[in-house]
Amino acid sequence: RTCRSVVLTILAVALLLVVVLSLSIGQLFIAPAELGALLAKKAGWTSIETSAVHEAVLWSIRLPRILMTLLIGAA
Repeated sequence: RTCRSVVLTILAVALLLVVVLSLSIGQLFIAPAELGALLAKKAGWTSIETSAVHEAVLWSIRLPRILMTLLIGAA
C-alpha cells in the first residue's frame, strides 16, 4: 500500500511538471513565473500586468490543448 502511494505521488508530480513545461515551451516561450501570474490574474487573485500576447496564447491555444490531452489520456 505504501509503495503504491509513493508511485502515484511521483507520477502526479511528474504530470504536473510536464504540464508546466508544455504550457511554457513553444514558438513563444512563457516563463513559469509568468504562467503563475497569468493563472493568478485569471483567478482574480492579483492584478499584475501581464503580456497580452502571452495571455492570448495561453488561454486560446496552449491550455485548451493541454486540457484536451489530459482528458484523452485519462480515458
